[in-house]
Amino acid sequence: MRSTHDLITNDFVIGLDTNTKSVYFHDHATVLYTVGRHLILYNRFTRKQKFIYQCHGSEVIQAFALCPLKLLLAAAVTSKEGAFVFVFDVETLKRKKSIHLAREFGVVTKLSLSSDSKLLILGGEPDYNMTLWHLEKSPKQQASVKLATPSGKMIREASICPMDSSLVCVIGYCNVRFFRIFDSTFRPITVTLGREQQNYFYHCWITKDLIVLGTDNELIVLIDFTVKYSIKLDDWGQSIGSMTSFSRGILIGGVKGSIRVYLMRSDDSNLLEFLKEENITESETAVKILAIDCNEADNDGICLTSEGRIQSFQLSSFEALDSVRLKHGNDIVPRFHTFQSQDFKIGLGEILDMGICSWKPIVATAGSDRCIIIWNYETATIQLRHKCPDEVSSIALHPCATMILLCFQNRVQMCSIHKGGLTDMWAKETEEKTGPCAFSHGGGQFVYCTGPYAHLFDTYSFNFVATLRGHSFPITSLCWRKGTHELATFGKDSVICLWNTNTGKRLTRVSDENFNFISGFMTDDWSQAYVNTSERLCQIYNFKKGTMDVFDKDVTVHALGSNVLIGASKPSDASDGEVVVVNLQPRNAQATKAYLHCKPLTCAKLCFENERLFTASSDGSLCISKLKDILVPIKHYKYNENPGPITLRDVIIRKKDVDQMDIRIKQLSNEVR
Repeated sequence: MRSTHDLITNDFVIGLDTNTKSVYFHDHATVLYTVGRHLILYNRFTRKQKFIYQCHGSEVIQAFALCPLKLLLAAAVTSKEGAFVFVFDVETLKRKKSIHLAREFGVVTKLSLSSDSKLLILGGEPDYNMTLWHLEKSPKQQASVKLATPSGKMIREASICPMDSSLVCVIGYCNVRFFRIFDSTFRPITVTLGREQQNYFYHCWITKDLIVLGTDNELIVLIDFTVKYSIKLDDWGQSIGSMTSFSRGILIGGVKGSIRVYLMRSDDSNLLEFLKEENITESETAVKILAIDCNEADNDGICLTSEGRIQSFQLSSFEALDSVRLKHGNDIVPRFHTFQSQDFKIGLGEILDMGICSWKPIVATAGSDRCIIIWNYETATIQLRHKCPDEVSSIALHPCATMILLCFQNRVQMCSIHKGGLTDMWAKETEEKTGPCAFSHGGGQFVYCTGPYAHLFDTYSFNFVATLRGHSFPITSLCWRKGTHELATFGKDSVICLWNTNTGKRLTRVSDENFNFISGFMTDDWSQAYVNTSERLCQIYNFKKGTMDVFDKDVTVHALGSNVLIGASKPSDASDGEVVVVNLQPRNAQATKAYLHCKPLTCAKLCFENERLFTASSDGSLCISKLKDILVPIKHYKYNENPGPITLRDVIIRKKDVDQMDIRIKQLSNEVR
């Protein structure tokens, strides 16, 4: 079996993982975050990604941390073999160190790196193991301690002091402890609270002698490990969601999207005072700020929100103590699908369907958040985001990317794509629930399904062509033949029908009562059909021989190219999200697994030239990958020739052009009548 990287390479991953609750500035241009199974360094100006690490097998990224000097990066990964911590050089993106933790260590919850190559690892419950490793040569454990208490109080965070790597702070539920590393042990430091223990959520170091703790509704300032004063947050109307420090104060992010700035007074460097508050979110619902970081040299800040966004904001000069202006957040990483429920719980939205443009580098996706997103994968930009009144069940993108077909539950709608959004061109109500839809490869016809019927229309005049009647149960898949006017339909009644879309006549009808077809795909020459059945089998039907054979008992087909099959393993684990790539070249069928997502595949598509693979998952991410050497691009169709250089003007048209096109369509319709 060939390795994954011989067949598939990452091109771009859209989306964001909020489970790690971490985001970092590497420098003013690049941001560090996780998405799917990837640890990514993203340049917000050039819009290019660098893949630092990609999980394999059952691995899942639990936590990551960046050292203060921005040179080293540590990532904690859990798998069936246990927990691992990998240390990377951020400049070269190469792995430098690897630490395999004992099974009893449990899941890693927090990591902290110091400037002098020391790594602090905090494990989860019930023992809350904490270990310190020296990374200068080969990783060596310097100290370890179990933080569990008889009462089982939760430990939330642990960190190394950025100014003194021998100091460690640990906080949790009614628990705040400090340690000094001495002779390979954690020596406790006496903490004078002068008050009852509280539920400590967050902490940050301003200096080695000045630490700020965050509770539900107040900030507690410790100087020399003694509580000096507290700052009540009762007037804020929200609790703390994240906290970070800089040389002159702290930034705190709230659970409702507000950011507060506290600066140290010039006349008393140990006294923090409130300076400014701004709300950077534009959403009407509460959006929690999960993580916050700032690049003080450039007066830039970033925050990770619970709706799956990384937003940037600007700060004024702290030295002059001017009023801080926090501008409304701008998305750094392209924001993809999110959903909002009535109880204001916000999370990543599932991608329900996608459409690929044949002639231009455009992909459109429909998500559970009722949004249509049109993405240019050459420039790595979102060109259009449109909110629909209802959830979209299926979409199809015209080959010239000027029109999009949307299927709702009981309505079909054709829209034109322009710079201002989507404009309705044609709509039709349906009595039955809609199914899949598709444009022909030339774009002259489109088809949509309602139950067992497929309805065929002319794209430009919207004239009805035919209703294709050959199934007794709902149609599950459509497949146009390249270069011809032929269409294949697959139904739950175990029937495959081949149609001439010019005349609406049926060419072939194949039935197999032993299986129910969940979905199906045709080869380029239409000699074979690959179908997924309800019995969890992938079957191949040979039209010449009239035989049905088993292709693979453990693979579900999601896309079919000229020489390649894209699928997912069955039974699918809820956490693997693997993509199976099978080489279909004669006598050389090979399979490999690419680990791209954290959750199972929802849909996959290949671009027309079979050069790129698009995979979407229920974790809300869209992976764009390049397929290598096993694929032969199809060049023998006239309409598949390169249409010329692709520019934004080819995709985005003006409202005036849409109006003129509507007038012309009406004129053509009258002439036809």
